[in-house]
Amino acid sequence: MTYAVEIRDLTYTYPDGTAALAGVDLRVGEGTTFGLLGANGAGKSTLLLHLNGLLNANGAVAIFGEKITRGNVREIRRRLGLVFQDPDDMLFMPRLEDDVAFGPRNLGLAEGEVSERVKEALAAVGLSGQERRSPHHMSLGERRRASLAAALALRPDILVLDEPTANLDGRGRRELAAVLAALGGTQVIASHDLGFVEKLCSEVAVLAAGRVVASGPAEQILADEPLLREHGLV
Repeated sequence: MTYAVEIRDLTYTYPDGTAALAGVDLRVGEGTTFGLLGANGAGKSTLLLHLNGLLNANGAVAIFGEKITRGNVREIRRRLGLVFQDPDDMLFMPRLEDDVAFGPRNLGLAEGEVSERVKEALAAVGLSGQERRSPHHMSLGERRRASLAAALALRPDILVLDEPTANLDGRGRRELAAVLAALGGTQVIASHDLGFVEKLCSEVAVLAAGRVVASGPAEQILADEPLLREHGLV
């Protein structure tokens, strides 16, 4: 079976000696919305950065059966849309349309195709008609959806989101959840927001101290209060 994401024995230590990942094994099926749970410092963000080759460690990471290498990392990054926790890491242009167009333009696409993708991506996140707005004048919830649009403009096969509900109010969380549910496809959502994960994810894994300590159907893992309490999730 070919998985959308397959990780084998992934180990990573930061240059200062901090151990971040310690033999992670993880598989995400195609079409699955997968929740990666863990308290702050569990290693979630570090793990996500390996999925598109921003970090390179001992072990193996494969996307749709293709192990990430220097030779294919550009194509892997096109197929996997990574949405960072801080939307300002992805929104740096004066106008929203230029931020969303940034990725497609880097692919060398014709301007007509770029414009079509910008329009499509903004519609998908509920921001049609906002092309000329400055992202820095948007609410946090709008900026989160705008950064998602920037990833969607590449038409990725997998969406990966790092703590997408951090600091969002209830309305922002509901709007983002509705957008992600409508998008469907393969998604990996790293979060410690159990309610958000419960709404969207069919499979989850719990990460603690750089190791996967539990994985399985979302309803089973999220009902295990002793497990969640032990690892700082409740």
